[in-house]
Amino acid sequence: AVVVLAALAEIRPDRQQIPIDQPVLHAAPTHNPRIDPGIRTLPGFEAELLYRPDLETEGSWVALCAGAGNHLYAADQYGTIYLVEPPAVDDFETSVQIRALDVQLSGAQGLCWAFDALYVMASGRGLMRIIDSNDDDLPDQPELLVEMPEAGEHGTHAIVAAPDGKTLLFACGNHTALAPIDRSRVPQVWQEDLLLPRDNDPRGHAAGVMAPGGCIYRMNPDGSQLELIACGFRNTYDLAVRADGEIFTFDSDMEWDLGLPWYRPARLCHVVSGADFGWRHGSGKWRPWFEDSVPAVKDIGPASPTGMLFGTGLRFPQAYQRMLYMLDWTYGIIYAASLKPSGGSFQAEVQQFISGKPLPVCDATVGADGALYFITGGRRIQSGLYRVVYRGEQDTTPLVERFNPSYERAMRRQMEQLHRADAPAGAIGTIWTQIGHSDRFVRHAARVALEHQPVARWKDRALNERDPSRAVIALLALTRHGSADDRPAVFEALASIDVEQLDRARRLAWLRAWELALIRLGPPNPDERARAIEVLNGRFPSGDPLADELLATLLAALDAPDLIDRCLAMLDQGSSESPFEWAELAKQNDQYGSAIRSMIDSPPPTRQLHYARVLSFVAKGWTLPQRQKYLAFLARAASAGGGMSYRGYIERMRERTLATCTEEEREVLSALALPAAEAALPPIVLPRGPGRAWTVEEAVRAVQTGRGKRDFARGAGLYRAAMCANCHQINGMGANAGPDLTSVGNKYALPDLMRAIIDPGDAITDQYAITDIVLNDGRRLSGLIVSADEQAIELATNFMDAGATIRIERSAITTITRSSTSPMPPGLINAMNEDELRDFVAFVLSGANAQDERFK
Repeated sequence: AVVVLAALAEIRPDRQQIPIDQPVLHAAPTHNPRIDPGIRTLPGFEAELLYRPDLETEGSWVALCAGAGNHLYAADQYGTIYLVEPPAVDDFETSVQIRALDVQLSGAQGLCWAFDALYVMASGRGLMRIIDSNDDDLPDQPELLVEMPEAGEHGTHAIVAAPDGKTLLFACGNHTALAPIDRSRVPQVWQEDLLLPRDNDPRGHAAGVMAPGGCIYRMNPDGSQLELIACGFRNTYDLAVRADGEIFTFDSDMEWDLGLPWYRPARLCHVVSGADFGWRHGSGKWRPWFEDSVPAVKDIGPASPTGMLFGTGLRFPQAYQRMLYMLDWTYGIIYAASLKPSGGSFQAEVQQFISGKPLPVCDATVGADGALYFITGGRRIQSGLYRVVYRGEQDTTPLVERFNPSYERAMRRQMEQLHRADAPAGAIGTIWTQIGHSDRFVRHAARVALEHQPVARWKDRALNERDPSRAVIALLALTRHGSADDRPAVFEALASIDVEQLDRARRLAWLRAWELALIRLGPPNPDERARAIEVLNGRFPSGDPLADELLATLLAALDAPDLIDRCLAMLDQGSSESPFEWAELAKQNDQYGSAIRSMIDSPPPTRQLHYARVLSFVAKGWTLPQRQKYLAFLARAASAGGGMSYRGYIERMRERTLATCTEEEREVLSALALPAAEAALPPIVLPRGPGRAWTVEEAVRAVQTGRGKRDFARGAGLYRAAMCANCHQINGMGANAGPDLTSVGNKYALPDLMRAIIDPGDAITDQYAITDIVLNDGRRLSGLIVSADEQAIELATNFMDAGATIRIERSAITTITRSSTSPMPPGLINAMNEDELRDFVAFVLSGANAQDERFK
């Protein structure tokens, strides 16, 4: 007993290593007067609130970078850029010093101090460089280096210095037109590459926005030699570059797609040369296992990615100096990822490093003092400048990393040197030795290198290659560059491959090559169609869920026989295993709303919905019992939880199927309608008042001075009485015409919430922006643009039904402008008295969670 007690006395909990997969979060100690008690940190770390910018005069900060010395630069989303001088780490008396730059520039979403200049990604203009023309330590002379037109929140984003000391890298979201590049590492043959017709998002978002999607570029400090590095991102916001030049980004999800087969979670991506990461709008998003793309390093789950950086230069324990930090605006989390080499790329273990509620984190940087600085803000909500310091007892000696790349990573980078059109003709021999490599990233680099060479140099070699592993990749490359004249030879070459000699990855590549051949080489003639069906039909179902997805798509496009029963059988094959690879990580996140957690615990039939969609394109060969089974499945699927567009996509499948039925069949099938869309809503509780014309200050004061537990039922009823449920979902209840409010408490402090309710037009996100159109005859229309091309615009004039649209020819339009008016009316809380307002606010900030502390 004495020995055991002595051993226990020697244990120092603050020195324990924190398992990467089981983060331990706690409130930081309070001896530091700057500590924000609302932020949770790992043991030994402290998060200090250094400064709260005045919202009215200094704005809502979204971009941050380190400058010369220990200076920082910060930018208001809608206005000024500031030079920030923080006090020394151990100085608890001195205040932060702020100076505004005398530069007429707004909309900065990315900042970088490099090459003795401040680089700014300015929304609506492009990439700017600002120099200090009079040596007063304040950049003052701007210059436009790369022009990029307005694209809103999916436009120009972060810019970072590359570790080579010679170049800069920057990122743009998917609504940004391709920059005026001088060269491209991505073969410039991108297409949508969808075999079955795409369904646009039922709510209209990004309709008509085509490949290449979000892009990452490299350039010289003066803006010259602009090079496209990779594309196919959704709205990637920031970049992190390791000292050895490896680039990473944190790409955003389309949260409205939750529960659907094409949902892609927010994910950590290794940005390799020449990659197309496969974002396509609507249902067109590529699967991560498509051979002409590359997969993510780690799926994170629902998130709004903002800033990211490596921990190089931090005075943290060495394990945390190696970490890659990723910021999530919606759920108020800074993740820390530990990268581990894996073949030609990496794997990652991810933990929560910092979290708060609310904590809408926007950007972060490493200070010259070794501290991690980050800011909160965006969309006109209250900002904060924070500093994270380590005050524990682990060793914080600066880490000198030595990178010893594996054979596969070295080979991948060797192939990437050939991602250029001027590679020597003899390079094809070198490329050919690696094109069949077992490592996904090596053969990706080799294929991209091959596609940069003139097709005439390697087409015959691809058609005559006898090694199946090389042949399948070479033929996939040929389908991306070939013509209808190549179709007979490509079909025969694909049909001749001994698939049984291929591993799983290259069997999938073989199927994707068939799909690309059918998409890019033109429709097959009857003999070619018969040959393709002969080769593919007997393989479905194969028992491999990924292969079966693509086989079903191919056979539907080929109009193969007896497909309906086989696909209907797939609808019955549910699984107790979650289809979400990110589910386990998400379960550690108590910030998620209960709607997402319940979807993870009881998943919608995501895999089966792929076959349901395939069947919706099969027009012939149905029996009435088959129709009944199919529509009954859709009705069950519509009852499951999903994102805002989940039900709309299912309705599209149902409509497409009913369109091919006879009148008699439709009458019989009418009983199999989709269930009511709305979850059970609480009864309306009309406010008793007396009300008033609430100001933000009065509303905040009224809520903050309230005491005692709140009334959940009354808060829910008042939420309905204020008409919030008419447009917003919260915890699965209500309509989905506006943003989901379940996680609003993670990013909105009380003053921000009251401002958003009382003055809803102050900041409107792109996804819900209204467009005003004036016609040549003087008529005025307002609504949400669902799709647009050179000839016409599809406009949803009813904000609550983006599926009901009108077509407006561009020749009939005089002007198109984005409205500054929110579709949400002001004054919705004016009928409430103080106590009613408190219950209403508690309901909203809790995310409609009756177990929240506010109701205890």
